[in-house]
Amino acid sequence: MYSGIPFIASFLTVPMAAILIDWLRAPGCLSKTVVQKTFCVFGFVESGCLLMLTGYFGCDRLAAVTTL
Repeated sequence: MYSGIPFIASFLTVPMAAILIDWLRAPGCLSKTVVQKTFCVFGFVESGCLLMLTGYFGCDRLAAVTTL
């Protein structure tokens, strides 16, 4: 049951990110390349931080799976 948490979180956040990307790419805001690179960097930094944080939870399975 815990292993489904990341997929549920992804299911909820992807549509919100798509709306944000469309808003940032509106005429006159940011180019497609800038938006793609910004989201890519944010995704890698967030993933790395959460992966490092997972090591500090010890035996708490729910917290570990949630951060993964």
